[in-house]
Amino acid sequence: MNPKVEQSLNSVLDAFKTGDIVDAVTYAMNPVYDLPMNKWSFRNTIIALLHGTSDARGFRQWKAVNRSVKKGAKAFYILAPYIKTEKETDENGEEKETSEMLGYFPVPVFRFEDTEGEELYPELKQIALPRLSEVADRFGVSIEYLPRNGVWAGFYSPGDKNIGLCTPEENVFFHELAHAAHDRVIRQEGKYLTNEKHWRKETVAELAACVISRTFGRRLDGNAYQYIEQYTYETKGKNVHKMCMSVLSDVRAVLNEIFQHVDDSELENAA
Repeated sequence: MNPKVEQSLNSVLDAFKTGDIVDAVTYAMNPVYDLPMNKWSFRNTIIALLHGTSDARGFRQWKAVNRSVKKGAKAFYILAPYIKTEKETDENGEEKETSEMLGYFPVPVFRFEDTEGEELYPELKQIALPRLSEVADRFGVSIEYLPRNGVWAGFYSPGDKNIGLCTPEENVFFHELAHAAHDRVIRQEGKYLTNEKHWRKETVAELAACVISRTFGRRLDGNAYQYIEQYTYETKGKNVHKMCMSVLSDVRAVLNEIFQHVDDSELENAA
């Protein structure tokens, strides 16, 4: 099997292990926008969603809507059928076409998040920037609202220094801002966020986001606990309490990094 085809198939199989497949299937059945991707096969739609996007297109398709693929962006691959068509003449002398599918071949596509250019979703520009957006600006991190994709609510990209949000919910932004602050803190130690253990950086970000939310008077529900709990399988026996206790020094450093860039007047007005 072509290695790129195998990679795409494996991404779907891996999703069954993590549970991501459930959200991806839900969105694939109920797409939000009328996009080229919505005409793909169900399998290819799932592959795109598992790559964290609800809008993927080929290089020329992006050019057609006046967007360009960012330098250094990497394609992922969907699967197109390889169909062999032959013409045959029957016993009556009539020419007929016969088709046979011989397999699949990989087609490179790029995520909307890895392109730049003309705005495709003008209504998203109407969403007000979240509280503490000025901190992201001081970090040199951009904020962009993106279409809901049913797989994740937000992300922080260390390479692009960009926060993408699929919801105006403040706590989601606080979580991604905490990732950006964590990235800054560990870079001072010569480390990189991308090399941190997944459970660790997600626990740091979620716990820090909870503290920020409480600072501004927001009540907490059980979602944060459940979010951290889903990573316990990576920790060789740690429960949520132990996970949180083990990252307290990192959380403190992240909060210091954020709040030293917050205006005193905003803290004074915090509920």
